[in-house]
Amino acid sequence: MKMPKSAPDKIKVRSMTGFGVANCDFVDYKISCEIRAVNNRYKDLSIYLAPELKSLELATQKKLQTITLRGKITVRAEFQAIKKQNEQKVLDKGSCLNYLQILHELKDAFDEAGEKITSKALNWQDLLEFLQLPDIYQREQIAYPNLERDFLYVLDGALDGFLEMKAVEGRNIAIDIAEHAHLIEEKVNALEKHSPKIVQRYRENLLKKLKEYLQEINIDENRLLQEVLIY
Repeated sequence: MKMPKSAPDKIKVRSMTGFGVANCDFVDYKISCEIRAVNNRYKDLSIYLAPELKSLELATQKKLQTITLRGKITVRAEFQAIKKQNEQKVLDKGSCLNYLQILHELKDAFDEAGEKITSKALNWQDLLEFLQLPDIYQREQIAYPNLERDFLYVLDGALDGFLEMKAVEGRNIAIDIAEHAHLIEEKVNALEKHSPKIVQRYRENLLKKLKEYLQEINIDENRLLQEVLIY
């Protein structure tokens, strides 16, 4: 059966691979989202969200469940708060005490090893270096009432690009399959035209071989059967 030229347009094919990205600047924050997929026999979904977006993982899963997908799919989303000019840093006293405890333990370890550390008063340089340590500041617990809505908006944008790329690649695959099917059809038609001549040639060769074998005194039965089977 000849495949019509319009087959790639009529048959909806999606590639298993794809990529889509979207980002948006809102009033209080920026959100970026990336979706990519590679070939995999089953559907394997991995979601990596920024800490501020962790609570939206279930919503992300539900969104992706509405679309039939296959492959190893990875979703990544980043969140960046837009800091205000009057924002003040607040020390996390618990983290500071943990760091100080570690410093004391290190000092004790050196003392036990015989390496005495001379104590001295902290200077301004020491304080400045201490203030550069990670996690000594409290994370502000800011409520973003529209966060889920905004995140899903960005996720939809990344998903649109992702599906568009899968559709474009799928169309290319369909065109490639149609071209190969057409080549196969041409080869089959050529073989069909030559098949009567091929059968006749085999028949003639078989009869010739049989005549030769029948003239021999000792006939190789296995070889004779082999020629018949080939025919």
